[in-house]
Amino acid sequence: VRTVAEAPVAVVCGPDAPADRVGALAAAGVRVLRAADLPDGLAALRHDQGVRSLLVEGGAGLASALWETGCVDRLVILQAPVVLGAGAVPAFERAPGVRA
Repeated sequence: VRTVAEAPVAVVCGPDAPADRVGALAAAGVRVLRAADLPDGLAALRHDQGVRSLLVEGGAGLASALWETGCVDRLVILQAPVVLGAGAVPAFERAPGVRA
């Protein structure tokens, strides 16, 4: 949150987020939005913060969660020229038709 003085920073968290961590973020100037689930969190970002587009770099779990809940309007995939190997997690680990 070092850039909170330069640009607004918002964090969406679940209802069970630890109060001490939420308090520390709020004390640093971060706008903390509590949400019941991922779609509600994204709706809060849109309604409360005016966010209309997100760049998500959270890995396979978050990508799958966004896809499964219907929160993806447009998908752009950038693939590095690196093969991760047999143990790597697929980009959309829980998406229909994806094999681990």
